[in-house]
Amino acid sequence: MTFSERTQANMKRVARYLHEHPTATQKQISQALNLTDDQVKHSLEDLRNDNRIVSRYSVDLGYLGYHLRYRVDIFVSPANLRGGKGGLPHHSNVGSQEELANYILQRLPAEAEFNGKILVEDVRILLGHPADLSASVYATETQAMLDFVTKGLRMCNAVYQTTTCLEAWSCKRGYSGGE
Repeated sequence: MTFSERTQANMKRVARYLHEHPTATQKQISQALNLTDDQVKHSLEDLRNDNRIVSRYSVDLGYLGYHLRYRVDIFVSPANLRGGKGGLPHHSNVGSQEELANYILQRLPAEAEFNGKILVEDVRILLGHPADLSASVYATETQAMLDFVTKGLRMCNAVYQTTTCLEAWSCKRGYSGGE
């Protein structure tokens, strides 16, 4: 599907606005961008049809009890990834940094002692930084995070060091630890 230059420009403006204001209504978008309701309606339809935006829900994690936000930098021993043994001693099939990142994102928080206490939002591979991975982690309490780092992450065969810090404040989420 091809779009005129004007249509594409409107679509990009609408997409940028939605990125910054994900809960905006069609009317709010029209007013903020000085576009007609029809221009916004068609831009939204075209963006959805072209898989450029998706509808999803965003949940306040504090409501679910995850009031504390942490950043965890993870240092990886590549030698310990070889052979697919990078996870906890009783898990296998963790043989690359991508697999380790997904393991930390999905499987590790599902372990019985962390389930319902830890939520890993994202794990990123870093280039040009001393750490190899960085994770955004939410916790219900400080002890849960301490256990996750010391009894979870640091027990993974491929992890040889971690650095953890509490995020005090962010533009999107506000203060950590707040209600």
